[in-house]
Amino acid sequence: MQISQDTLVRMNERNFFMNSKMGSELLLMAAGEKTGGYTNANYIWDLMRARNVYPSLAAVEAYYQGLK
Repeated sequence: MQISQDTLVRMNERNFFMNSKMGSELLLMAAGEKTGGYTNANYIWDLMRARNVYPSLAAVEAYYQGLK
């Protein structure tokens, strides 16, 4: 999980474009992670919200279920 988090930080530093489809797919994968914390999902969520990118309904539901 640390590798993926480092990659997300580098993407953010370079202002890498994250569209709704890619952000939703990343959020779905991060929300489904069972072994690590919820850090990556929270980071992806924050990136998307800061850039006014709206995730898919499936990604929002997976994120919400993971927060419970």
